[in-house]
Order: sequence, then C-alpha cells, then structure tokens
Amino acid sequence: MSYQKYITVLLLAPLLGLVTCASSTRLYERWNDKDYAGEKLNKVLVLGLFQDDIQRRAFEAAFAKKVDSTGKNAVAGYTLMPDTADFDNKEDMKKNNLVVEFMRLGYS
Repeated sequence: MSYQKYITVLLLAPLLGLVTCASSTRLYERWNDKDYAGEKLNKVLVLGLFQDDIQRRAFEAAFAKKVDSTGKNAVAGYTLMPDTADFDNKEDMKKNNLVVEFMRLGYS
C-alpha cells in the first residue's frame, strides 16, 4: 500500500466511526382513533414539530410524498407556513392564526 493510500485510510477510519455513531430516530408511541367516523380525508396538510426548520422541511416533504403515494392529496406544511425564524416571537405566530387559515383552505 502506498504512503498516500495509507494516510487516506488512516484519516477516513475515525470519520467513518463518527458517522456510524450518529443517533437514529425512534418511534416510541403511535396513536390513531379507531372510532373515527368523520368525513374521508382527501386534502391532508403535513406538519412536523421540530426545533430546526431544516429537519421540519425534510420530514414534511418525505411524509407528504408517502401520503401522495397512497392516492391522497398531501401538502408539506412548509410550503404554506413560514419558518419559525420568520417570526419575532411565539405571540406573532399566534396572531397569524395559522390553523384557521389552513382549515379555510380546505385542509383536514
């Protein structure tokens, strides 16, 4: 093995070790209402609750794509709702009354 390849392997091994130690996401609990007898959901708004807007966008996009694959119309919330960084504080978020606006647009 050449000296350059040896150094490359020596530098990449610890990096690979760090990557494999990254935490994974776990589902601790799942809930659904088995007695739901309301209208059929046709237009679904996917909202993720994350402290980081980048993670929220990634989750919403992936989940909306999965829902779309079942034949339902799903929209990622970030396409309609601004990032949390766009608000000065939580009071500004409440003033916008986003839930009412989403329902007005026809989302369940």
